[in-house]
Amino acid sequence: MAQDNVTYIEPVHESIAVLILRTIFLQLILAVAAALVIALYTTSIDTTSGSGFLQLALDATIIALLITDSIFVAGLVVQWSHRRYIITPEEIVVDGGLLHIERRIYKTSEIESVELRQSTLGKLFNYGTIAFYSKLYREGVQLTNLPNPHRYMQLLAKEPVIR
Repeated sequence: MAQDNVTYIEPVHESIAVLILRTIFLQLILAVAAALVIALYTTSIDTTSGSGFLQLALDATIIALLITDSIFVAGLVVQWSHRRYIITPEEIVVDGGLLHIERRIYKTSEIESVELRQSTLGKLFNYGTIAFYSKLYREGVQLTNLPNPHRYMQLLAKEPVIR
C-alpha cells in the first residue's frame, strides 16, 4: 500500500462494495422479472390443451433472462476491472477501456475545485466520488466510487466540499 509520507497512492479501482451492491441490485431486478414471467405463464397454462407451447415459451424466457443476467454481471466486472485511477499530489491519472485504453493525466496544479460526494451507503461502506474541474481540459471529472475517499482528498491537499 502507500508509504507513511503519502507521496504516491497505488492504482485504485472502484470500490468492491459498489460492484457487489450493483450485482445484487441487478440480480434482484432480474429475479423479479423472472418471477413475473413465471406467474404470467403459469396462470395462462390450461391443463387440458396447449400447455406444451406455453411451457416452451416459459423455458425460453427464463433462459433468456439467465443469459441477460450473465452478460450484465460480466459487463459490470469487466467495467470495474478496466478502470483505474492513480492519484499523487502532483497529478491524477485516469485509465479506462478494454480494447482501446485511454489515459488522461490531470495536473493537480490545474485543478480549480475538488468536491467529495458520499451517499448514505457510501458513508456506511466507506466509498465516495471525488469530482474536480480541470482548467486545462475545461471539463469536470468524476472519480466514481473510490474506496476510502477521504484518504485521497487529504493527498490532494484540498479542502473538500462534502455533499
